[in-house]
Amino acid sequence: MLPKKIQKNQLITADLLNNIIDSIRECQINSGVGYSFSRNAGGTTLSIQKSVARGGEAIELTYPFQYFSGGSPSSAWFGLRAGTINGVLPTNWTTTFSLPSSFPYTRYINLNCQSDGKQVVAADISLETNPPSPVPCEMNFAPAEFSINTHVVVNHVAYRTIGSSSILAMTQETIRTEKEVASYGTMPYDIWYTWVFAS
Repeated sequence: MLPKKIQKNQLITADLLNNIIDSIRECQINSGVGYSFSRNAGGTTLSIQKSVARGGEAIELTYPFQYFSGGSPSSAWFGLRAGTINGVLPTNWTTTFSLPSSFPYTRYINLNCQSDGKQVVAADISLETNPPSPVPCEMNFAPAEFSINTHVVVNHVAYRTIGSSSILAMTQETIRTEKEVASYGTMPYDIWYTWVFAS
């Protein structure tokens, strides 16, 4: 139960603060039967464990960007379940992609994101022969384009490289460089930004 609002000129006592702390603790997520959680800079992530139905038959749970595949060894294909980057759904998430028919091979499933320098505004899924380039740093705003690898596929076997949740992309200041000449009323340095991810 949430405590009442503090009134003007009200004394702050240990009992009052303890009531606030107790209310916050009631909202805290804890591990329970069938799920666990982890906390990091991007927030709290819940992991739902595989359930077992009556008779011992396993129920396969789906999660964001889950890999699924089909076809035959000579004409294999894959797709990804719906997932978001900062709430943005990739435009081609319903597309299935063909995999090479001859071994050995390695392919990279990437999310190609577009931003306005502060927010992700669009994304799409692609199958590439090379891993994505490291996200660069840019002055004043985070890069307008960047890619996130979700899976590496080796000879029809997919290895997931992100957590089992949607992705949170955040801008992060990386460095400040001193301006050669600073104009009156402006900062004496330039700020460079990049994107960091959590899932």
